[in-house]
Amino acid sequence: MSKEALKEKVAFYISMTLSPYVVAVLFAVILSLYFANNTKEFMTWFPVQIIFTTAVPLGVSFVLLKRGRITDLHFSINEERRVLLLVALPVLPVYLIVLTYVEAPLGLLIIVSGYSITAIAVALVTFKTKVSIHSAAITACAAGLFILLESYAIPLMGLVPMVVWARLHRGRHTLGQALIGVILASGIMLVVFFIYQMGGL
Repeated sequence: MSKEALKEKVAFYISMTLSPYVVAVLFAVILSLYFANNTKEFMTWFPVQIIFTTAVPLGVSFVLLKRGRITDLHFSINEERRVLLLVALPVLPVYLIVLTYVEAPLGLLIIVSGYSITAIAVALVTFKTKVSIHSAAITACAAGLFILLESYAIPLMGLVPMVVWARLHRGRHTLGQALIGVILASGIMLVVFFIYQMGGL
């Protein structure tokens, strides 16, 4: 295998294993474990997160793909990404309402709100330019975990440049598009950090 072929393979596996769908699941697991005091709470909050952050978006994506509205599950063509806003705007408020109904703690609601607002912000920016959803998702998750775990989460920050490199190497995004995703997510989660600190959580 040539050096270039190896790089392509590594970039492909990074993109797949750290795709927004996978990252959302991992994030939900860690958040649920962190905030839950017992198995019942975990088994209540974790499924809700999975339904709204993974199952619904993935389900909608499969339907759109089957109907020929999109070319792939990663919405590679920017014009196709605008449908994400139509999905995110009604789904995300319901998501937060359901979490509140099942008595999720305020800290979990704040972190999840930051991730949700990042998703809406990315969808809005796509009306102007293409944004790396992969980069935004991994940045929002890494930042969210830093808010909770502080210095223990610093190694996770290393995943951000890995994902950016993978998206660039695969030719899916320019550096500017990847950085927009990183900056958007970082800015929103920074606000979340201050809210979280002000709440004494």
